Amino acid sequence: MGENDKMKLNQVLLIGKKVDLFVGDAEMSYASRIEDLDEKHLILAMPMDEKRRPIIPLAGTSISGRVAAKYSMYKFNTVYQDKASEPIPVWIVSMPQKIEKHQTREFVRIPITFPLQVQVEDVESGDWMPPYRTKSIDVSGNGIRFFMNRHISQGTKVLIKTEDLPIVGSVQACCEVVRSEKPRFDEPVFWIASKFISLPKKTQLSLIRFIFQKQREMIAKGISE
Repeated sequence: MGENDKMKLNQVLLIGKKVDLFVGDAEMSYASRIEDLDEKHLILAMPMDEKRRPIIPLAGTSISGRVAAKYSMYKFNTVYQDKASEPIPVWIVSMPQKIEKHQTREFVRIPITFPLQVQVEDVESGDWMPPYRTKSIDVSGNGIRFFMNRHISQGTKVLIKTEDLPIVGSVQACCEVVRSEKPRFDEPVFWIASKFISLPKKTQLSLIRFIFQKQREMIAKGISE
């Protein structure tokens, strides 16, 4: 590992950082977090599936990860080695040899809060449930994450409608839930990550311009992760 690669790893792979993990060639990602690290290993919180069952690959399985830092997305490759259960369930993987910046305009994500209305599809009847008023957590040109008072299963369709946003206006789109997280077990609050599946291209481009404008404002104010 070169000095530049080592420096980049030290700047991006930080304890407490959220990580999206991909097992082998799978397209589905699992949410995790960096719990600890040393020169040879990365210790990651045990990822869970939709039913809160632990994901445990075979030793030697290739793992790729995606982590956000300084308004950019970074990708790395590693190898699953083992698991541990104390003090909390974790994966033990090899320390990546390098990490690469992987940022496209659609995937630039910024933390921003604004009111929105969400309607969840009733999977059994196909009807839409009554609107639920909530707030966003972050947004990209590819999707939006928001607060919810209950778990929503992966693959469920939701209709979202935002307030009028600068440059964009009101965003109204059908989304698909890609992940449902409950960051605190003692609070009835879920973080729902969703991707747009019916966002007009013109609206997406306006949303991306809005995101980059907000990103520049944050950088100018010295706001960083």
